[in-house]
Amino acid sequence: MAPSRMPRPGFSRVLAASAVMLVLGITLALLTVSALALALGTVLIAGAWLVPAMYAVRYRTQAQFRKTASGEDVRLAQRTLGASIKQVREQTSRADNRQDRALKRLEGTVRRLEVMAGEIDAPSLRPSLDILFVTSNGAGLGHVSRLLAIAEQLPDGRTYELLTLSAAYRQVSTPGLTVHYFPSSGATGESPSRWNRLFTAHLREMITARRPRLVVFDGTWVYTGLTEVCRAYAIPLVWVQRGMWKAEVDESSTQRHSARDVADAVIIPGDYAGDEDVDCGPGITPAHVAPIVRTARADMVGREEACRKLGLDPSSRHVLLNLGSGVLEDGESMRETAIRVLRAQMPDAQIVQVVSPLAAPPAEHESVRSVSAYPVMPFARAFDLMIAAAGYNAAQEAVSLQIPTVLVPTESTRTDDQVRRAEGLAEQGLTLAASTPEEIARAITLCAEEQNLDSLREALEHVPEAVGAAQAADVLEKRVSSTAWIDRAETVYG
Repeated sequence: MAPSRMPRPGFSRVLAASAVMLVLGITLALLTVSALALALGTVLIAGAWLVPAMYAVRYRTQAQFRKTASGEDVRLAQRTLGASIKQVREQTSRADNRQDRALKRLEGTVRRLEVMAGEIDAPSLRPSLDILFVTSNGAGLGHVSRLLAIAEQLPDGRTYELLTLSAAYRQVSTPGLTVHYFPSSGATGESPSRWNRLFTAHLREMITARRPRLVVFDGTWVYTGLTEVCRAYAIPLVWVQRGMWKAEVDESSTQRHSARDVADAVIIPGDYAGDEDVDCGPGITPAHVAPIVRTARADMVGREEACRKLGLDPSSRHVLLNLGSGVLEDGESMRETAIRVLRAQMPDAQIVQVVSPLAAPPAEHESVRSVSAYPVMPFARAFDLMIAAAGYNAAQEAVSLQIPTVLVPTESTRTDDQVRRAEGLAEQGLTLAASTPEEIARAITLCAEEQNLDSLREALEHVPEAVGAAQAADVLEKRVSSTAWIDRAETVYG
C-alpha cells in the first residue's frame, strides 16, 4: 500500500485565514447594529467555511489526478484497454474465419455444381466398380507400385482399376488389370489451370461411367479436380501419403496439414529408416501402416530360377545396378564410378542394370548387362549385392527382402528426403549409404569383402517383413464395406 500524503503547507495558511475571517464575521454580526456591518459579517462567516472547503476539494481532485496519471489505476486501465482490444481482435478474427469457411463452402458448392452440370443422362448411382486407384506422375513407378501392392492385397472379388499420369503405363499393364492413362501437365505443356479443367472433365466422364465406391490417390499434391469430382459424386477419397518429406516442403504444404480440405482419409506408409508422426489437421487422424512393398518374401523365386528368368549364369556372382530415374543430376557419374570400382574390386561379378521405362537408355558398357523387368524384385535372389537409388520403394524392398544394398540418395527430388532415408538405414546397419562418387567407391570396396556382406545379411535377418500393403488394404476394405448399404436401395412397383 502506498504511504499517505501529508497535508500541503499552504492548507495551514488557508485554515488560519479562515479562522480570522470567522472571528471578524461573528464580531461584526454580534456587536454592531448596522445593516452593512451585519451583511459584511455574514459574508465573512460564509467565506470562512467556503474557502477551506473549496481548497480541500481542489487538493483532493489534484491528488486523484496524480494517482490516476502515475499509479496503479493507469496500469489497470492499460490492462483493461489491452484486454478489450484483444477481445475485439479475436472476435474480428473469428468472424473473418467464419467468413472464409463460408466462402470456401460456397466455392466448393459452386465447383461441384459445375462438375455436375456437365453430366447428362447420368446412369444409376449404384456402383459398378469397387475402387479406382489414381496416381500422379512422379519420377518413376513408385506411386503406381505402392497402389498395386495395396490392390493385390484386397479380398478376392474386389474390383479395381488404375488411372495414372505415368508415361510408363504400358509397363504396368497386366492381364486382368484395366489401366487408364491421362498425360500429365508436364507431358502436355499445358498450363496447370487448363490441364486441371481437362483432367476434371476426363475424370468426370470416368466416374460417371464406372461409379466407384472409393477413390484412392497416391501423390504429394491432390489435384483440385480430383477432390471436386469425388465430392460432387459423394465418393470418399483416400490419400496415400508416402512419408519422409523434406522439412521445408512439409512445413509449407497446406494440403498435408489441412488434409480434410482435399480428402476424406489419409494412409501413411511406414519407412524402415524411421517413424513419423504427421499432423494432418483437424478432422482427420491418419492411418499409419507398416512399410509398403509389392514383392513379399514368399514371392521371390530361387536363385537358379531367377538367373534363368533374367538370362544370367547361376554359377557367377551378380550385382544389380538399380539407380533408375531417381538419380537425376549425378546419376551418370555415380553409375560410371560404380561400374569402375565394381570391375576393380569384384572382377568375377556380372553387373546387371535395370533399364527404367521412363528414362533414356543408358550408355552401352561392355561390363554391364541390361535387363528390363517390372517388377524385378521377385528375382532379387539372383544378386549378391544391389546398388540402388534411395527412393521409397527401392529402400523398403532392399530391407524387407534382405538384400545387401548400397543406397545412393539424390537431393534433386522436390519432396522425398532420400538423404535422410539413406542415412537412417545406414545408422541402423541395414544398408550402406553413398552420396558422392568417393563414398560409393568406399562402400563397394567394403562390400567386395564377403564378411562385410555377411554382416549386412545378419542385420537384415532380424528385420520384420513389410506388411503395410495388407494393412492399407484392410483400411480400404472397411471403407468400401461401409458403402454397401447403398446396394439395398430399390424400387418396388405395385
